[in-house]
Amino acid sequence: MNRWQKVAEAAEQGNLAYLKEAQTYQYVNFTWNTEALFRAVDNNHMDCVEFLLPLSDLRVERGEIVNGSTGQLLQTAVRNNNFEMVVLLLPHCNPQVDNSLALQLASQCCDMNMVELLYPLSNPRQALSDLYERINIGVWTPDAATLLEARMQRDTLVSHLPITERTTVRKL
Repeated sequence: MNRWQKVAEAAEQGNLAYLKEAQTYQYVNFTWNTEALFRAVDNNHMDCVEFLLPLSDLRVERGEIVNGSTGQLLQTAVRNNNFEMVVLLLPHCNPQVDNSLALQLASQCCDMNMVELLYPLSNPRQALSDLYERINIGVWTPDAATLLEARMQRDTLVSHLPITERTTVRKL
């Protein structure tokens, strides 16, 4: 097993001590190798993600991914239903990647808190269109779109109210 595999395995197992030790070695450059970060996210090791995230070069500038496949990180956290992880990753990820797949996954997982978090940062119409497509080909069940449909419907209803009443409805 090479050194990078050991680092990735340590992240997968949540071995923060090993990751910190590995950082001191010259051969370990967390900036361009994100495998350890992906494994830490996939296995819900928040402490390892908090350690690795600032060392990585994952960032979004003007809505565009600069380096790395940040959409996959966010989608993995949503798929794992890890709200805190999603909150941690959001400043480093673009939720509109893959037609707002993170929002689609949140709706499919029936997590309204996650839908509410991702909704304003995503493209809900594109996400719903893709959800319908996945439902039509049998990838997801019809109830996968229920939360997103309800959230979009609420937006439509609110947009017809006078401005003074809109803020009250959105806070509900």
